[in-house]
Amino acid sequence: MAHTRSSTSKPTSKVALHSTNEQRSLLPSKESGLAGCKLTEKSCEIVASALQSANSPLRELDLSDNDLQKSGEKLLSALQSPHCKLETLRVAGCKLTDESYKVLASAVQSAVSLTELDVGDNHMSVYAVQLLKTALLHTDCKLQTLRLSPNLISGDGCVCLAVTLKLNPSCATRLDLSNSPPEGPAQELLLATWRNPEHQVESLRLAGCKLTDKSCEVVADALQSANPLLELDLSDNELGDSGVEFLSKGLSSPHCKLQMLRLAGCKLTDESYKVLASAVQSAVSLTELDVGDNHMSVYAVQLLKTALLHTDCKLQTLRLAGCKLTDKSCEVVADALQSANPLLELDLSDNELGDSGVQFLSKGLSCPHCKLQMLRLSGCQISHKGCSFLASALKSNPSYLKELELSYNHPGDSGVRELTDRLNDPKCKLETLRCDHGGECRLKPGLWKYAYAPNPAAAASQAHALQQHKPFHNNIVLLQMDSSSSVGARLMP
Repeated sequence: MAHTRSSTSKPTSKVALHSTNEQRSLLPSKESGLAGCKLTEKSCEIVASALQSANSPLRELDLSDNDLQKSGEKLLSALQSPHCKLETLRVAGCKLTDESYKVLASAVQSAVSLTELDVGDNHMSVYAVQLLKTALLHTDCKLQTLRLSPNLISGDGCVCLAVTLKLNPSCATRLDLSNSPPEGPAQELLLATWRNPEHQVESLRLAGCKLTDKSCEVVADALQSANPLLELDLSDNELGDSGVEFLSKGLSSPHCKLQMLRLAGCKLTDESYKVLASAVQSAVSLTELDVGDNHMSVYAVQLLKTALLHTDCKLQTLRLAGCKLTDKSCEVVADALQSANPLLELDLSDNELGDSGVQFLSKGLSCPHCKLQMLRLSGCQISHKGCSFLASALKSNPSYLKELELSYNHPGDSGVRELTDRLNDPKCKLETLRCDHGGECRLKPGLWKYAYAPNPAAAASQAHALQQHKPFHNNIVLLQMDSSSSVGARLMP
C-alpha cells in the first residue's frame, strides 16, 4: 500500500520581514524571492544584515517591484561587504533614483561575486548611465548578465552603454532588452553591440519588442556572421512570415552557433512553420526550440515531425505548450517518437489532449526507439484512463523517461497509484512525478480547468482573472519522489 504524502500549498514570498526569527529564516537560504513584498525600512535592514553576514549562503535575491527609496540604498550598500556572496540581484521596477544608481554602481564594481544584474523597468538618467558605465569598466567588475529597459533610458544613454559594451565586452554576455520599442534606443544598442567584432553576447532576449521585418533582418544578419550568440528569445513578437523567413536564413547559415531559439506567442502560420522546419533540420547547433502559444495545425506538426526525423537534425528539446493540439496532432507526434530522433524533452502542456490524445502519445513512448527523458503534460485534461496508458507505456519502455509532469489534470487515486507503481519499480528510470493541483475541475475546457473554487460564482471569477494572467507552471508546488525509496503518493484534494 502506498504511503500518503500531502501536497503543500504554493509558497508565497509576498510577506514583509519584521522579526528576528524571519531574519534568521532568510540566512540559510540560497535564493530569496521578495518581489512585490512592499518592503519596509525594517525589512531592508534585515535583508542587508543577511547580505553582510559571513554565515549567509544567499546567492540570489529578487527585490523587484518594491519602492526601495532611502531604505533600499542602505540595502544596496550591503553588496559592498566582503562577506556578501550574492551572484544574482534583481531590482526591476524599484523606482531607482540617481542616488540609488550611485550606490548600486559602487557595489557592482566592488562586489566579489555579483555576475547578474536586473535593473529593468527603471528610469535611467544620463547621469545614472554614466555611473553604470564607470562600474562596468572597472577592472574588478564581475558582471556577465545585464537586464535593462532601453526605452526608459534618457538622452544618449544607450549610445553610452553601447560604447561601454565595446570597451568591456565581457561585462554583458547575457543581454535582456525585452519590452522595448523596435525603432529606438534598444535597436541602437543592439546594432552598436553587434557591429563590435569582439562582442561576447551569448544570450539575447528581445521578447515583446514589437519587432519588424527590418529587426528580423538585422538579427538574421548577425546569425549569419561569426558571433558567439547561443540563445535567442524573440517571444511575443508578431514576426510575420517574412520575419520568420529572415530568421530561418540565419539559422541555416554554417556560421550560426545558436543552440536555443524561443518563438513563443509569435502568431506563426503554416508558412512560417514550413520555412522554420526546413531551417531546423539543417541548423548546425540548434538543440532547443520553443514555439509555444502559437496555433499549430496538423500540417504544421507534420512539418516539424519531418524536420525531427531528418538525419542532420540536432533538436533535443521541443516546447509546444498552448498550441491547440488535437488527437490527430498527437498521432503525428507519436509517429515521430516511434522513429529514431534526437528528442529528449517534450512539452505539450496546456493542450486539450484528453485521454485519447495521451493514448496516441503512449504508443510512441512505449516504442524502444523513443529516448524521451522528460515529458510535460500539465493542464491537458487527462483522467485516470490517460494515466493508465502512460503507466503501461513506462512498463513497456522503462529505460529512458525520468520526469513526468501531470499537474492540473485529474489522475484520481487509481491513476496516481498506477504511475507510483512505475516510480517504485527498480527497472523503471522514472525519478520525478508531478501530479499536484488535481481534481475533476481540471477536465473542463479552456482556462476553466485552472479555476478551482468551492462554488460556481467563485470559479467564474477565477476564470475571468486567469484570462488576464495564465499560471506559470514552473512556479507550482512540485510533488517529487525518489524512485529508490518505497514512498508512494496520493494527490490530496
